[in-house]
Amino acid sequence: MLCINVEKLYALQGNLSETEMAKKLGISRSQLWRIKTKKCSVGNEFIARFKKCFPKESMDDIFFVENVPLKEQ
Repeated sequence: MLCINVEKLYALQGNLSETEMAKKLGISRSQLWRIKTKKCSVGNEFIARFKKCFPKESMDDIFFVENVPLKEQ
């Protein structure tokens, strides 16, 4: 599952409210909450929107893979 570094996301959010941050990213406030609480993983569309808003941020500092089950052969 592709996840986001929540602490880094909060740092980037700064003094913006949840609603303002969601609007900046072009997503709903509920979608932002689901991403922050790991109720859903981030997808290509979110990553593209994030990169558009924060072009100087390193993808490796923000996104990481968590709990990927390996297929046994």
